[in-house]
Amino acid sequence: MGVDTYYFDTFTSDPTAAWTNDANAFNGSTANHADTTQYGSSKYLKGIGTDAPASGLDIDLVEVRLYGTVAAGNAGIRCNVYDGVASLGFCTNTENGGATWSSYASLSVPAGGWTWAKLQGLETRFYKQNNIGIAQVFRVEIRVTSSVHDTASLILTAETVTTLTSIGPVSANEPHYGSVNLVSGNILIGGSFVRGSISSGGRAVVGDKMFGYVDDFYFRFHLIPWSIDFGYILSTVIEYFILWNAYFVPKVCTAINEINGGEYTLSGLTTPFTLNGLQETIYSVTPVEDGSPTFESTISFDFGMEDTYVIETLTGVRIVLFRWEPKQLITEHLEWLTDIIKAKDGSEQRISVRRVPRQGFNFTVYFDTEKQQIIYETFLHKWQKKKWGLPVWYELVNHSDTINVLDTIITVDTTYTDFRDDSLAVIWKSVNEFEIIRIATVAVGSLSLSSVVQNTYTGDKVIIPCRIAQINRVTRGKETPDGQSTIEFNFVVEDNILLTGYAAGTTYKTLPVLTDASIVGKAQEKISDGDLAITDFNTGEYLIYSDSEFNKVIQSHVFKNYTKVATWNHRLFLHYLLGQLNTVWIPTFKSDMILTNVIGAADTSFTIENIGLYDNMGVNVLRTHIAFIFSDGSMLLREIVNIIEVDNDEETISIDTSLGQTISIGECTISFLDKCRLSSDVVKIDWEHSGWNTNKLNWLRVKA
Repeated sequence: MGVDTYYFDTFTSDPTAAWTNDANAFNGSTANHADTTQYGSSKYLKGIGTDAPASGLDIDLVEVRLYGTVAAGNAGIRCNVYDGVASLGFCTNTENGGATWSSYASLSVPAGGWTWAKLQGLETRFYKQNNIGIAQVFRVEIRVTSSVHDTASLILTAETVTTLTSIGPVSANEPHYGSVNLVSGNILIGGSFVRGSISSGGRAVVGDKMFGYVDDFYFRFHLIPWSIDFGYILSTVIEYFILWNAYFVPKVCTAINEINGGEYTLSGLTTPFTLNGLQETIYSVTPVEDGSPTFESTISFDFGMEDTYVIETLTGVRIVLFRWEPKQLITEHLEWLTDIIKAKDGSEQRISVRRVPRQGFNFTVYFDTEKQQIIYETFLHKWQKKKWGLPVWYELVNHSDTINVLDTIITVDTTYTDFRDDSLAVIWKSVNEFEIIRIATVAVGSLSLSSVVQNTYTGDKVIIPCRIAQINRVTRGKETPDGQSTIEFNFVVEDNILLTGYAAGTTYKTLPVLTDASIVGKAQEKISDGDLAITDFNTGEYLIYSDSEFNKVIQSHVFKNYTKVATWNHRLFLHYLLGQLNTVWIPTFKSDMILTNVIGAADTSFTIENIGLYDNMGVNVLRTHIAFIFSDGSMLLREIVNIIEVDNDEETISIDTSLGQTISIGECTISFLDKCRLSSDVVKIDWEHSGWNTNKLNWLRVKA
């Protein structure tokens, strides 16, 4: 048994010159096409001949399908097939979402039956059926099912076989149970052929049958695939499955039973229908636009026999776009999860439990009319507990070029913007004019889509990355008597990723160094925690103690970014940190040490005003490094190896290597250089608009 495909390979005529690039429809390629804007049965393109071979197995079934596309609203492309004498059937392609295959249509058996010579000489004529838009035809294909019609072959599946005799062609018989006689030929038992000549009188064959591949694969029905998960449903999507009769005889389907069938439309053979032995048929399934947010449906085919109730399972999740633009400030939350095991001496073992941060958004939407508010409330009634397509508004890119219907590539600036392969984006003009698109791949300057654009968009608009998100907190609103209202939303994102590629501008001992001081408003926050515990039995005396040798010192650092480049690099920096996992070096940017003498280029020690380092800190594991910061922003970074008190006025600091240049008093700022990590796994970023954000991080000093 074989199933093979061939194509019409010879362009013959275009009698009314209605088509262009005629030969492209007959070159076997699905990469180029013939096309026409004219319609009607007289405006056909004709081809005679296929690339089918001159001979093969006996032909059971011939089907035809067409690869092409038409404009939305067109009745489709009709493709007729002839044997030179009579019409054998036709298929119709109505696909307007980009080029794809039509369903297969069975052809009638020509006079005298099928032969390979007749397959080679088939004729096709195809034309556009009405006057809407353009039609494109890439390829017309025939599928041929063939097998050996041998009256001397029999497949046995009985557990015990006795006497065998010839009972006719394999294709006309069920697996046999009982006693038969075989005059001559081949026997297939348990997947293995037994060949030989058997006398005309027959002879007894006795044995136990072993089950094999044949029993596991044939004598049943197959659904390929047996389940379809549509995933997130944003627009029209079509999936296909095959129903295959793996019996060697015809079977009749008496009913198609559907559970939750209102969620989709099913196209294909309707009952009752017959599938010949080893014949298959294709069904297409399209979820309807206005269905349940999530659904699970089943389609079962009843062939009226025991164990032949075949079930196809369909699942999907519909999402709707959160179409309302927030007010100016959007707060983004990134949450990692880190397990920290801390020793008394300040050493830490940090383990990242959640490497991909959990992303969330908080923002407020303003409605200036009661109608807008009511529209929002009806959406919320159905979708508050479900999933939304959430535009990431601070990532928007302005766009003015025309985007045409059926486009599969959008030219747009993708630099420093979080467009992602295999994700979603939005073409947005207004609250009533927008479209969610599926991104296949992102390149510099363009987005390649995995499905075509459904509408045409001209003039000013924005392209925005889109995430799958759910409302994860109570929505709170305020309404005024004149119909205006504000609503606060909190979303958590499902499809976030870990951004990579951070490259530090300055490093010290392999770790990044912050080279810009914190943006300070009224004051910079700083905390020193003795890490104290209190034992108090409420009977009098109490005990205060600490499990650590050093204080927990935390100070804030405020970042302000005013360009897309800066905001993007800062996001990469945050993702590098992985919450509390990774560490950086941070100067205090203060004059922690005041020079009292010039430092020579080869000096490895220098004197400073006495600030009690020798008496109170010494060479401390939390403060062992210093930064020499110059007015041009450059830095020299060194490690402290010793501290000596000279007298009440001066101390001497020794460093690991010389500075290589002379430094005069007042020439630079000498600051402590602290090794730090975030004090929390939660990071909050305030976005005022695209390319402009503020982020305050609290840093905990750790052992160097």
